[in-house]
Amino acid sequence: MAPERTIREVVDRIVELGLIDATTPGKTWEAAELDKPLSYYGHTPGDALRSLLSELGIRYAFDYERFEGIGETDDDARLEWYRNELESIASCTRGTASVTNVRLVENSTKWELQFDWNDTTVSWPVYPGGEREEMEASLTFATYLHTLDPGAAQRFCPVHPRSDDWSGEAVFGNPDKLDQLGKDFGLGFTSARTVGSAGSDRVRHESGGTPPTHPDEHQGLIDSARAILESDVTERERVDWMRIHLPGLLDMFETISSEYTNLQRATDKWEQAKQEEYAAIAEKQQQYRARIRELEQRLGG
Repeated sequence: MAPERTIREVVDRIVELGLIDATTPGKTWEAAELDKPLSYYGHTPGDALRSLLSELGIRYAFDYERFEGIGETDDDARLEWYRNELESIASCTRGTASVTNVRLVENSTKWELQFDWNDTTVSWPVYPGGEREEMEASLTFATYLHTLDPGAAQRFCPVHPRSDDWSGEAVFGNPDKLDQLGKDFGLGFTSARTVGSAGSDRVRHESGGTPPTHPDEHQGLIDSARAILESDVTERERVDWMRIHLPGLLDMFETISSEYTNLQRATDKWEQAKQEEYAAIAEKQQQYRARIRELEQRLGG
């Protein structure tokens, strides 16, 4: 039986992949702590890796209790609550992102949580007041988190398979590098696939079935979410619904986000090609004008 990995071995691999700076482990643990077995951080390799990534400051995660009671706060406390959560997200980016100018803005009948992410204004929907806000805040942070810099080389990546312990979870880094790290731990970071110990791919959907892929199925899940939010049920029943269906909602939003990113990339390539074509035409025009001037000079001479 192969000896269990130590924390040091896993952390060295994380450094090797460039997911953290080489100085980070020394700032996080004493030398002797690094020689402890990986199981010190979790009962399964996947859970242990999740915990290590949190200790190293590049994993953001929250459970269903994170926003408990936010609907009963006043406006100042609510804003501070959201600001602290956003700053926790930014702290996972290894200094590459900052969040400033956090504010709650009412637009017509809707409220938005607006903030500047690296000087770019971002808006997330919120529903201040009452029990509904707790669930809506969890859904918003869990889904919109992955829309921050979606096309960047380093970004917030989902973790698969989903854990029942967390309502929202993401790890900051290069998704391909994270997948290289996660394959030995049964975790994936670019899709709802994880790599088994024998190297075979398998799809894992924690909601108990295949996530919706057809627009009508998407709408059905959204309508179900709206119904549970607006119906006269207990908070416990809402939480139970969220624990069952949140993974499906997250998969749906990740699919939509991925499709939007691909469309944006295609649009950017088309714009670039168009600009290059315009530049080529402009260059040709300059050449023709120069040739005309040359001919005019010859004729005039």
